[in-house]
Amino acid sequence: MIRPDTSLWAFSWSFYQYPQVETLCLQLQDQHGINVNRVLWALWLDNICQITDFTVWEQGVPKANQWHRGVVIPLRRLRRGLPKTGLWGVCRKRLLNWELLAEKRELMILERTALPALTANTGGVNETSKVFLAYVLRGLTDEQTRMTELFQQWSLATR
Repeated sequence: MIRPDTSLWAFSWSFYQYPQVETLCLQLQDQHGINVNRVLWALWLDNICQITDFTVWEQGVPKANQWHRGVVIPLRRLRRGLPKTGLWGVCRKRLLNWELLAEKRELMILERTALPALTANTGGVNETSKVFLAYVLRGLTDEQTRMTELFQQWSLATR
């Protein structure tokens, strides 16, 4: 079961491996230009941490964007540009590992931004206050609904 003190990385790794989540995340990334780490962070803030202070988002995104643009995107482009077979396939796998480490660092940047709000969040949160996922997937109603359903299924499965 995921506890409220679960790190963003632990949550993201577990949720991403749940059936259909990776496919939906990659669809959001490749077809809509959505940063998957923002989706995962939004779910974590809304559901695990139950934070509603949008200041957290406004502070975290610029910090993480610098890392994302400077490190994650170049690694991804390089990996995707290599052939999938032969020795290049080995290089692709190594680049994927570096890309995952870079994404983990990005999630750590986002989590550190949220920590002060986590310690300050002592009151109850209205269960319907899901502001961050709605923000990051604005205009993508079907995808938002599907992501919410997958989160609920994953949440039940990990209890």
